[in-house]
Amino acid sequence: LGGKDTTGALLSWTLYELSRRPNYQARVREEIRQGTVDYDSTPLLSAAVNESLRLHPIVHTFSRCAAEDDTIPLSEPVRTRTGETRNEIPVEKGQMVMISAYTYHRYVADVVSYKLAYAH
Repeated sequence: LGGKDTTGALLSWTLYELSRRPNYQARVREEIRQGTVDYDSTPLLSAAVNESLRLHPIVHTFSRCAAEDDTIPLSEPVRTRTGETRNEIPVEKGQMVMISAYTYHRYVADVVSYKLAYAH
């Protein structure tokens, strides 16, 4: 993150989501009008940006190379093609692992709703 395209996409999604919720938009606007705009003095603006990132991650997937042998724990067991049940996935040193950022932060009760209360 941090390039012009990613920043533009984040701003677009945040403005889009706020435009669909006039009550949130008014609260964020009032917060900005009250003074200095920095991270510590604008918790609603920060929450709006974070909630936009939760629903619309700018980078959908990324990959990493395992630095050592490890395992990835699973929240629920899965059945392999051979019928074996697994609670974790083994990862060997040097193996590439693809991670979906889009599936992260979907733990709230209503995962598709835009709510400033969800943002951290």
